[in-house]
Parts: sequence; C-alpha cells; structure tokens
Amino acid sequence: MKTIIFLCTILILIHFAKASAAEVSDSISDKFTKADTVRGSLLPERSWWDVLRYDITVKPDYKSKTISGMNDVRYKVVTKDYPLIMQIDLQTPMLIDSVIFNSFKKLDFKSFGNAWYLEVPEQEQYSENSVMIYFHGKPREAVRAPWDGGWVWSKDSLGNPWMSVACQGLGASVWYPCKDHQSEEPDNGASLTMIVEDSLVGVANGRMSSVNSNGDGTTSYKWEVINPINSYNLVPYIGRYVNFTESYSGEKGSLDVDIWVLNYNLQKAREHILPEVKRMLEAFEYWFGPYPFYEDSYKIIDAPYAGMEHQSGIAYGNKYLNGFWGMDLTGTGWGKKFDYMIVHESGHEWFGNNITTNDIADMWVHEGFTAFSETLFTEYWFGKTAADEYIAGVRKNIVNKFPLIGYYDVNTKSQSTDIYYKGANILNNVRKSMNDDEKFRNVLRGLNKEFYHKTINTDDIEKYINENSGFNYSKVFDQYLRNIRIPELEFYFTDNKTNLSYRYVDCIKGFDLPLTLKNDSDSIKIYPTRQWNNIKISSKQSALFDPSLIMKTYYLRAKETDGKTKL
Repeated sequence: MKTIIFLCTILILIHFAKASAAEVSDSISDKFTKADTVRGSLLPERSWWDVLRYDITVKPDYKSKTISGMNDVRYKVVTKDYPLIMQIDLQTPMLIDSVIFNSFKKLDFKSFGNAWYLEVPEQEQYSENSVMIYFHGKPREAVRAPWDGGWVWSKDSLGNPWMSVACQGLGASVWYPCKDHQSEEPDNGASLTMIVEDSLVGVANGRMSSVNSNGDGTTSYKWEVINPINSYNLVPYIGRYVNFTESYSGEKGSLDVDIWVLNYNLQKAREHILPEVKRMLEAFEYWFGPYPFYEDSYKIIDAPYAGMEHQSGIAYGNKYLNGFWGMDLTGTGWGKKFDYMIVHESGHEWFGNNITTNDIADMWVHEGFTAFSETLFTEYWFGKTAADEYIAGVRKNIVNKFPLIGYYDVNTKSQSTDIYYKGANILNNVRKSMNDDEKFRNVLRGLNKEFYHKTINTDDIEKYINENSGFNYSKVFDQYLRNIRIPELEFYFTDNKTNLSYRYVDCIKGFDLPLTLKNDSDSIKIYPTRQWNNIKISSKQSALFDPSLIMKTYYLRAKETDGKTKL
C-alpha cells in the first residue's frame, strides 16, 4: 500500500510539473522541457524544506573517472502542510544508493530524470532533521571547463593527477545530491571531505579542519565554511598542492590570504599572485565594503581550467599572466595592466557570492556588477581616464541579440555574454548620470551591507539603487535589461548655438536616463525624454554636445540632426 501511495504521489508531482510548464507562454514551452521546470522551479516537494547544512564526502577514482560518497543534508521543515516527498537533485548518470533519515530510518526513493523523490515520514513544522544520501557514478566530464563544465580529470605539467569541478549553470547536482536551486544556500555552512591518494592533497572552500591518514594509501582532507554558500561554489581541488599564507589588514581586521598552488608554481605565486590579490582587496574593499567572508579566509587555488568564483576558494588558471591568458579584452591596453582572472573572479565574492540571485534568469547581477568591478579596479589604480577607456573598450563585445533578463523558473543558462559587458555598461550609465562618485560608491557598499549573505531578485537591486541614488532609474533598467534596442540621443542647435533641443529615439516609452556631460572647463546635466526639450546653453557648453564624446561616456548612440524629423 505504501508503494502504491508513493507512486501515486509521484504521478501527482509529474502532473504538477506539467501544469506549471503549461502556465508558461507557448514560446517558452517550445524552448524548455518539463525537466527544466522541475529543476528551475520551487515546486511543493522542494519548497517545504530549507537547507541548513551540507556535509559532503567524496572519493574520486582517477583511473575509472568515477566518484562515490555521501551528503548529510540537514534541513528545517518550513511549512505546515506539505507532500511527504522530498526532491533531491542528482544528474544522470550519477546514482543514489541509499538514503537514511535522521540516522536510523532507511527511505524509499524513485528517480525521474535528474530529480529523485524521497518518501519521507511526517515531521513537525520548524523541526530540524537530516537525510544522509549515499551516491556513486561517473559524473559528466567537463568538455571545456568552466564554460562547458562538469568534473575535470586532468594532469599537471609533470603528469600527476589533477582533479576539480566547474559546474556553474550546469549545477552542483552534476556530481553530488543536493537541492540544486540558486535560491537555496545552506544557512549554517558546509563541509567537504575528499578521500585521495596519499601523494595528493585535497583543497576546498573555507578552512581545513582535519587531515587524517586512512592507512590504506589514502588521506582524508576535510574543509569547512561557516557562512552560507551556493551549491555550485562547493568544489574540490585535488593535486600536488603546496601553500603559503599571509595576512592582509582589511576593513574588518586581519584577513588570512591563503594561496594553494601546484608545487612547481610556488615562487611564481609569491611574485605574481600575492601582490595582485593585495591590490584587488584594497580596491574592492574601498568600492564595495569589507570582504564578505573573513571567517572563511580568502583563498586562491591553481585550477585545471581558466577560473571560477568559488566562494573563499577562487579557481585560478590564468597562466600567471596579466590580461585574460595574456589578452586584453578591451583593446585599450589597460586590460593587460592586471591579472583579469584574479580581479574578475574575486569581484564575485561581493556580487555572486555575498549577493546571490534567487533565479539564474537574473545572472546579470552577478556578471554585470563583477564585470564593472574591473573598471573600478582600473580607476582605483590607474585613474578615471583609464577607467573610462576600459569601460568603453568592452562595448565592442556587446551583441544585443537577447534581453539580459532570462526566463524565470526554468533551468537554463544565460543566452548571451551581454550579462557581462552590457551589464557593466548599464552600471556605468547610472554612475555617469548621477555625477556623484561618493554617492555611487555608497550605493555599491550599501548593496553589500543591505543584502549581506542574502539571495535577491533584480527588483531588489533596482529598488535599492532608485531609493539611494536620488533618481528613479526604473525605465532605464527596463530599457537595457529587458530590451535589445540601443537608445539614441538626437539634438540640434538654434540661435547661434545658444539654444539646444534634444530628445531620445529608438527607446521604450518613458526612457529618461539623465545625462551629465562635462570636460575640463564646463559641465551640464540634461534630462532627455522621448519629447523634444529645449534649454539655453553657453557657447562653452555647446562643445559638450559632440556625439563621439557622448558615446564614449555613455552606452547609447548620439547624433546631431537638423531638427526637422518627427518622433
């Protein structure tokens, strides 16, 4: 009878997933499957429980490219009425072997694609419980990490085994069972124990809490974080690692800077990585406020791929070069003045790890703010002219084929790299429009204070900026986040250039980005809309209306017209 009830419940869940998918527009339904809805939505079998902590153990087999392990998932019951089913995510071909409830009761479970449904007993609302999930299998192997991710089975330059994971977008469930939704972070942190060959070292997020020889040719390395952490950020690094630690005097006191590298990179790390990390911390604590994870330390780790923002354990694979693998992504020269991977991936500690979006549809928040952090780093160390050239330089990478906001409640990656470059330029537009650097800096620091260790939506970011910048930028965000047109400023002069008329075209209704234009001798602030506006200006101010200079300052088009065209 229990089996029949369980199967009926599963059928109801599948029906619910179908119904949820049916509520999505036809165009979205064409793009996504029921499995995408199950993975990307907080359906009842997910929403009744909140993750408190993960304690993960993993043992990789390098030769067979398989792993085995367990995850002790501690959680709280947050709703009164709920289905006696818990959804756990683990992607094929990985398998769950067994599940133990509260260390004594073995649970029945069924799999449907990448979702596993556990039959759980009744539990009191607000009670705290656990399920210990044992798993094994051959996880998806990364094709081109981190962009096409999975488990990475690699070798260092001396032929030694070198393993890690890169799974942003793809999801942590590609290798361990979890509640794989971006809104869900274990409130009380997590631990990751790696059982590896004695010749190798396991490194992970946070701080090492124990090292134990198992007496069978393997050693267990346990690392723990005490802060909330996104599931895709929990990552093992396994190789011939050595490390050194230095202290950085930051806004919240002494911060441990822990650098783990392959043994033959130790000197290069001292000469290249450490100074760059200190420059990054100085600049970003100025702009964004204190590093958000002092308790878990700051760590950078040699990785067998380009890099990733793994919280308190940044993956580094930039070949000890400035730029991105020695390339300047801006074409201005400024991009080779610093190590792109250290600066960009560390910027995510504030935007992406401290402030995390509930849905991957809002990933522009992670990538746009972090891409803009490169400009702010450039300004801090090389000045405003350098920063202006840097942000203008990345505009050539904007494609504008898709809106920055993606589809909600489905499992999908961003459709475009515009979440980086266009996202950064939206923020630059807001900053230049405000024309108050201290206020803008306070907005950035305020965001990290207001949403400290929280998950948020785009609307939360917009509301905070509107309330603290002195202007309502709602239509500006609508234009750039939810639209692919590039607005254009049209203007013309009359009365010997003492009268100026201006307006926006090729924009949404209500678009109203204020423009502050200035040079070394003069400045002016205008408030264009889709209607013609007229103001008196001086001859010096007329020089500010140079389309090329306007377009260097703002991400929009500008042109002088004859004033005869109609909207």
